[in-house]
Amino acid sequence: MLLSFQLKEPECPYLDGEDRKMTLHIEWMDSHLLINPNYTSLDDVTRLHKHQMSREILALQAENYALEKQLYSYQQSLAKTSSLPTRSNSRANSCEQQNSTLNRM
Repeated sequence: MLLSFQLKEPECPYLDGEDRKMTLHIEWMDSHLLINPNYTSLDDVTRLHKHQMSREILALQAENYALEKQLYSYQQSLAKTSSLPTRSNSRANSCEQQNSTLNRM
């Protein structure tokens, strides 16, 4: 137990030398239960519901990722096919060139 006159002494070990401030550390020796923990079946329902919903969210995220990957590959294949000249276009161009040379003669 610390008395107030001991705090006023200049050599008091509980006070900081410069500021004369005190830092208190409180340690609880006893703990008291304020409410009685009752476990009901509703606790299981909410826990199971949360678990099921988190599993469903993970499954939907995985499905979304797979669909995005598939969409990206389709976009890549469409970009490749649209950038390459097709046979029908090259045949049409060669036919037009032959017709234009025949018309010039």
